[in-house]
Amino acid sequence: MKPLSQQCQKDVISLLQHNKSTREIANQLHVSHSTVSRIRKKILPDTQKSSGGHPQALTEQDECTILCSISSGCCDTATEAWKNLTEHQNINISAQTVRNILKKNGMKAYVKAKKPLITQRHKKQHLEFAKKYKSWTVEDWRNVIFSDETKINQFRADRRKWCWKKPGSSLQPNHVKPTVKYGGGSLMVWSCMTTHGVGNLVKIEGTMDSKLYCQILEEDLLESIEYYGLESQDIIF
Repeated sequence: MKPLSQQCQKDVISLLQHNKSTREIANQLHVSHSTVSRIRKKILPDTQKSSGGHPQALTEQDECTILCSISSGCCDTATEAWKNLTEHQNINISAQTVRNILKKNGMKAYVKAKKPLITQRHKKQHLEFAKKYKSWTVEDWRNVIFSDETKINQFRADRRKWCWKKPGSSLQPNHVKPTVKYGGGSLMVWSCMTTHGVGNLVKIEGTMDSKLYCQILEEDLLESIEYYGLESQDIIF
């Protein structure tokens, strides 16, 4: 076999120092793979050997972009994050690659929790309520009866909406599927609760108006108070 020229050996060493794989060097210089491996072991034994395989499609910055888009609520699903990368950053990957990145970083797909729609007005009212009663003690709250009515829908859309989050992390607005009330196929009920337990459960026929509401308070609410042996004059409604 014809010996390798000095210049070819220098080229092999130079390419090894530039982190080229032995297979790439052999193809580029038209020499055998075993020859390149022998030179690497003899002259550069400490050179890190290529791990092979397909190069990573995403950089650390790209992975950070995916995680931020999901965590911030900009994107809900892996498919949306994939479209964001391919359309705005011209990165050619698959949606499954995005899913793999999310799983690698400890995230898991969950069905969005259904919660009542909270508007800015609701948030403001909740904050005002909390500030008003923040100094109340347990004994103060024992004198309060909470009452409300609710509508139970017999039929509703069962289509699931998915989101990604880390197991055990708190719910964020982008993890929630807002729900609103709608008519038809439902049952309206009223009830109350005290520090001792729940009160009467009243089925509401038709529309709840002021007359019916006052009737419920005069009959079922007072019955609930009497059942638990409470004094109505000490109760805050």
